[in-house]
Amino acid sequence: QVKFAKKTAQSQPKTMTIELTRPFYLGATEVTVEAYKLFAPGTKGGSDKQPITDISWYEAAKFCNWLSKQHGLSPFYRFDRSGFVASHDRSSLGFRLPTEAEWEVGIGFDWENNRVYEPFEWGSQTNVPLAFANLAGSEMSAQRITSLENFEDNHAELAPVKSYPRNFNGLYDMSGNAAEWVHDHYEIARVLNGGPNYLGPRTGFAHTIKGASFRTTKLAEVAINSRTFSANQKPEVGFRVARWIY
Repeated sequence: QVKFAKKTAQSQPKTMTIELTRPFYLGATEVTVEAYKLFAPGTKGGSDKQPITDISWYEAAKFCNWLSKQHGLSPFYRFDRSGFVASHDRSSLGFRLPTEAEWEVGIGFDWENNRVYEPFEWGSQTNVPLAFANLAGSEMSAQRITSLENFEDNHAELAPVKSYPRNFNGLYDMSGNAAEWVHDHYEIARVLNGGPNYLGPRTGFAHTIKGASFRTTKLAEVAINSRTFSANQKPEVGFRVARWIY
């Protein structure tokens, strides 16, 4: 169980309480093109070891259900005849997208040492450590694209997963490479206390995206509490999987 308070946004003094009472697995890497092709053989993408991107939230959820079936687990998401998620099964131990709270714990809370990191995965330093993650660094200059000042990571596009060091929880690419879909519907103002194992709003016009990507040019967008949203797929957005242990 973990419970800690953190800022809801850089411009807001309020904090939200995160309480996770159910132990969970979080994918060490973003789902790769190679893995996604097992689910959707006709998929076109980058190299097999790069994260799969440019897929919708619903396609990511369908992959999670497919992966659950491969492991003999009950699917978490329930789709209607139109291909939209009608509901989900909280009793399922099947694969799903991590909640926004789980994702933030994975990047900002060191389980072994009981330590909170903020506002960035590396702490409070205002310069991204050299080659820390795949962001828009000086390697983008040849393309005349704006980049993070004094930063270089040697990849102008998506990088193979595990190209950069894992964090204190053994997770790769939480701060870059592909941004990631999470389970939650998007809401502008996050609730201050959604209760244990909060799954986010029940409805919404879009889903939340967490994490920076290889296209990120602003330091504020690398912050743990940074978030955006979309109703459609994006070439810089992929996902990783999660599931409850019991």
